[in-house]
Amino acid sequence: MLFSTAALYSGVAVVTAPTAAAYPQDCSAGTSSNSGWSYCRYGSGSHRVRVTCNNNLGSIYYRWGGWVGTGSYSTRACDSVYHKATGALVEKQGD
Repeated sequence: MLFSTAALYSGVAVVTAPTAAAYPQDCSAGTSSNSGWSYCRYGSGSHRVRVTCNNNLGSIYYRWGGWVGTGSYSTRACDSVYHKATGALVEKQGD
């Protein structure tokens, strides 16, 4: 068993487990016309949006926004103003 910290206080051992990778928290995503966005309020790590686009001819494709930290928006538009963003989701990565 691995432990990151151990201390002795008043004859009682206090042990904490190692911390796991932290991820963004309290995230949301949405679309507007031909683009999508994601936003995470707190935590660490980074996030980006994945937008589902429809070219109005029946083809669906995906586009990804850039990785950003919490408190920032990740945005991405579809390939044309005539294409519709039909969905958006948040992708997260830890520290």
